[in-house]
Amino acid sequence: MGQREEIEAKLHQLRNETSADFVALALPDGKNRLLWKYGSGNRYDRYKRIVTRTGKGFVGKAIMSRCPVIYHAFAPRSGDDPSNYPILLAENLTSAVIVPFGPAGQGVGVLLAGCREDRQLTSEAILRIIAEAGELANPSYRLFM
Repeated sequence: MGQREEIEAKLHQLRNETSADFVALALPDGKNRLLWKYGSGNRYDRYKRIVTRTGKGFVGKAIMSRCPVIYHAFAPRSGDDPSNYPILLAENLTSAVIVPFGPAGQGVGVLLAGCREDRQLTSEAILRIIAEAGELANPSYRLFM
């Protein structure tokens, strides 16, 4: 099994274990941007074309704080800048957990898990997502090279 297949299998398993509808992984491209490289449960491949600036929107908030960010009952409001949460809009997510991860001194990636229905991920699911992000930071995955 190649790296892509291994990571996609991990995301699929995480989606099933947490009852999330969509799980995705964004990685730094070396130009102060994140690219959504892997996903499970996606409706379309649009997420792969989304480029996220590391200091912008909800992803930027997670990266800057180096802490998970949780959104419940997300709904864009009139006047909101949709570029602050394009992945939520592209996958029609109403709740999400965004977990930054990465080896010390290197770029930061983001693991996202979300739901399309009006429901929240459980505390146990959130802890599992955080743990998985920690595992993905392991140098053996070579995600930050």
